[in-house]
Amino acid sequence: ITLTSTPERLVNGEISKLEMSWGGKQYEVLYFYDSYTGARVSNQDGVFMDLELGLEDEATAGYLILNGTNYGTAYPLNGSLVIELSNGMEWLF
Repeated sequence: ITLTSTPERLVNGEISKLEMSWGGKQYEVLYFYDSYTGARVSNQDGVFMDLELGLEDEATAGYLILNGTNYGTAYPLNGSLVIELSNGMEWLF
């Protein structure tokens, strides 16, 4: 796991990027703080999800996308994140 930040962001407890690798998989999380507060989660296969942070429960926070096709929707619920795939499967994080 690798965390990337600046001294200014660290003072506020903020990071700019998180990279994780395990079991042959690689994930990268980029955080945005300026005009848009959110994160982009991507993996080695080109799947990515842009998430808007700080939304009310059940508001659409982002989409799970591969090659321009939407495969799922993410939304906050009671302090957790729900990812609902286009086939109806749901995961709670």
